Amino acid sequence: MKRVFTSNKKKSILVLCCVFLALSVLCSACGMDTGDGNGAANKDGKTTFTSTGGEFQLTVGPDWQMMTGQLHPEAELEIGSLSKDKYLIIIPELKADLSMELSDYTKIVADVTMAKLQNPLMTEPVAITVGDRAAYLAKVSGTVDGLNVYYWLYTIDCPDHFVQVVAWTLKSRKESYEDDIAAIVQSFQLAPKQTVPAEDGEGAEEE
Repeated sequence: MKRVFTSNKKKSILVLCCVFLALSVLCSACGMDTGDGNGAANKDGKTTFTSTGGEFQLTVGPDWQMMTGQLHPEAELEIGSLSKDKYLIIIPELKADLSMELSDYTKIVADVTMAKLQNPLMTEPVAITVGDRAAYLAKVSGTVDGLNVYYWLYTIDCPDHFVQVVAWTLKSRKESYEDDIAAIVQSFQLAPKQTVPAEDGEGAEEE
């Protein structure tokens, strides 16, 4: 379906609507491919994944796999566990395209999420920190296509972006995954800038 955006703000809002397409994953796990993708395994058995744009990283346990192209068309990182029905995406939005504070942006994210659910319930967004960055967390539950679902909506203030980190599962499993999701989000960081060799042998930042 062709989408027409009347403004950058409208585009930002509508991008969030697409996340609910991923609910079909909860119903049709069979036949979907997962892979290690760009993950780098650590000595402790965890894996660090880098976003497709090379800007953001998350570190996760061994039961998470890369699911690029399967959860959200605008996401720069898509990971999940089909066997455990838990999924997480990263969507960055350029601050240059927005004219609002993080608190206002968070409200838009939450309002759009609520509008797509039947019988929605939401906790008031709470100001938190992710690492040393200002962030908000709202928790949303409701029903979509007969499924009782639960979302963790994080928004994080980065130098050039507001970053959405959205995780979801079946409502019956939210307590089992609460700590895992929180730990993954707290692992969020800007990816180290890559360098390329200069002709004189000295490293130079990649543009």
